[in-house]
Amino acid sequence: MAEPFEGEEPFGKPDGASDDINPSRNGIVRFPARFGGVARDPGDEKVRVVVGQLGSGKSLHLRRMQNHVAQDDSSGDLATDVETNSQLTTESVLKFAELLKLKGGNTEDWKALWKRGIIRSAATQILFSKHIQGGAGQDEGRQALRRHLRFLGNPETPHKVTQEVQLIIQSYDTERALRRYLSDKRWMDIDNYVADVLSQSAGLFLYIDDVDKNFRWAPALWIQCQRGLFYTVMDMLREERYRAKLHVVMALRDVAFSSVKVSEHAARYLDKTHINILSWNRASMDYLLEAKLRSLPEDYFSDPESRSVQSWLGAASIRNSRSSAELEPLTQYLIRHTSMVPRDLIRMGNDLCTEIRASSGGKPSAERIREIVSANGAAAASRQAVQSANQALSDAIPPDAYRHDYDHVFLAPNMYALQEARDHVFAAIAAAPTEHFGPTELAAIESLAKESFNSEQVRMADTLWQQGLLGYVDASGSGHFYKVDSLDGSSLVVPRHSGVAHYVWNPLVFDLQLGMQPTLPHPVWPN
Repeated sequence: MAEPFEGEEPFGKPDGASDDINPSRNGIVRFPARFGGVARDPGDEKVRVVVGQLGSGKSLHLRRMQNHVAQDDSSGDLATDVETNSQLTTESVLKFAELLKLKGGNTEDWKALWKRGIIRSAATQILFSKHIQGGAGQDEGRQALRRHLRFLGNPETPHKVTQEVQLIIQSYDTERALRRYLSDKRWMDIDNYVADVLSQSAGLFLYIDDVDKNFRWAPALWIQCQRGLFYTVMDMLREERYRAKLHVVMALRDVAFSSVKVSEHAARYLDKTHINILSWNRASMDYLLEAKLRSLPEDYFSDPESRSVQSWLGAASIRNSRSSAELEPLTQYLIRHTSMVPRDLIRMGNDLCTEIRASSGGKPSAERIREIVSANGAAAASRQAVQSANQALSDAIPPDAYRHDYDHVFLAPNMYALQEARDHVFAAIAAAPTEHFGPTELAAIESLAKESFNSEQVRMADTLWQQGLLGYVDASGSGHFYKVDSLDGSSLVVPRHSGVAHYVWNPLVFDLQLGMQPTLPHPVWPN
């Protein structure tokens, strides 16, 4: 007989980089087509960019894409493992930006860096991977590449793309030397050798995910870096010699994609055939919750025939903590205490299952449910606040920090410094203590953050908007929060026009225990 309550994470693993993708184990939720990007078939090999916020499932989707190609024996394509441990450091990203004077962002230089890194990585696969086989033509191409081994960094094994980019940056300490390498005429020959070998072999798939993992340090710089990779991937897709055989697939943070959307080149690159946006809303989160409940062992339900929230938690509604103390559907209550991403819902679901398991199947009280859900809401809001703190630290980096060797103060602050930066964000939020407020309070948030971080470059209202903690209500009474695939979410700047009736805090803010209380009769939260 099976042990009751088998498994400590019945909702799944919150981190998509380690979650089980074996379809036979029923851990993957398949969505109907009406849910857009989250329902896109991982076998769609036209996709080159997977876009989403932190926790939206980018890593999981890339792993499923890689698994589809790897399991297809008929194609013979080589699908390299998804990069999950980045070799590219924030210090190197800053070094590159400072050496080439890119503080304001220069797309062409970032593109050149990523293009060289991709070609170097592909060359190592051609030279050292046993999976790329071919005839005499390939041998000639390999021999030509071997003659350039020193120029390519003397590799001895297959390298990841981020490894190659890191090696390029660390190999040069002056602008002149770095630019000379990136523009060396030998690249034209190496590009041709790589393309010629691949033209006579099966396809090569390179998956770049872990650039997103380092985003928490110096987000402004990482946006520039990710944009360069995005433009490179999309440009290589248009190159005839690479399009059919060299497939570079990347994960891209939502705010980096938004910066592409508002650029002058947006129309050229925004082709949804090759871009998959993982945009979550209330309906898709509700579908995910229902699917996760169907996959739970029957021990968690009072009525195993009914895999509902009521059967799981013992109630269909709950009194919320607002002054009205109104009854709120429990499903809505759970979802609105997330950042509208699967990772938050999975963590919350696992915590609630732990409570049920601890009481041998007994249902938690309404008070205990509120405690668990509020703790998860506070954790989600705190993560967003930490992201905001890191963004502010990034914005405050002096232009010569790398050259004078004190960039580490901003890029890798100790726990005390990071907690202090987070507390600055909390203080800025508390500068507008009511749930809805106007331009005066918005200005107070901005002013306090500039003073706290001692930098005029900090734009705290915009950062809180990007992190989903700050929204606004328009003249018709509709609430709006940053969303990468919506018209009002296409900009990284919080709207400040006449169409804004007032600004609002995401209800998650009130779980942070900052002495703020919700004042609206009904919460305004992302759709």
